[in-house]
Amino acid sequence: MFACIYSQNIKESLSLANFAYVFSPLVEETKQDTMVIDVEGCELLFGSAYELANEVSVRAGHLKVDGGLESKVNVAIASNPDAAIHAATFLKGITFISPGEELTCLGDLPIQVLDYSLVNIEKKQADEIFETLRLWGVGTFQQFAECRLVKISDILQRDLPCAMIPVWAILHKDTCFELWRDSPLHKKHEFPRANCLIQRRH
Repeated sequence: MFACIYSQNIKESLSLANFAYVFSPLVEETKQDTMVIDVEGCELLFGSAYELANEVSVRAGHLKVDGGLESKVNVAIASNPDAAIHAATFLKGITFISPGEELTCLGDLPIQVLDYSLVNIEKKQADEIFETLRLWGVGTFQQFAECRLVKISDILQRDLPCAMIPVWAILHKDTCFELWRDSPLHKKHEFPRANCLIQRRH
């Protein structure tokens, strides 16, 4: 499981990264306002994943001298780090996403807020991907996840928009990982996060 901590209201004198390391030695600083921590094994210190999220939320409000951020934060727990990132970024408070329930929480988000930087693609590529999705009539995460595999397979034959494949996997079942892993473009394009997610699921 992964926890994402998100806040845009932290004072410059405080560090969200330092705060995250209090809860786990495995921290990914996705952005200055977004930290992802691997919560595997944290049960010994904090109890369940939800108890950990609650502890993060409560402690963030504490004063600096007490190890806090003097600010509210959003916290999301999910088995997929990218799902946790999107949930913490756009959903207030604490969000717990059970495996397989990603679309229940994220399905209504507009596709334009999907963070393409998570798969290391540039804005120009992302714009073309979003334009392709617009032509398909895709406007939400839910609609994106429901795209037929035949369409995704067609995209794999083109270099530019193939970057949407690992992003699609954020919201879809393991069939997408199989499709991406078996694609000839898998080795041609470097998407470390996508490859990491594949290894975690298989």
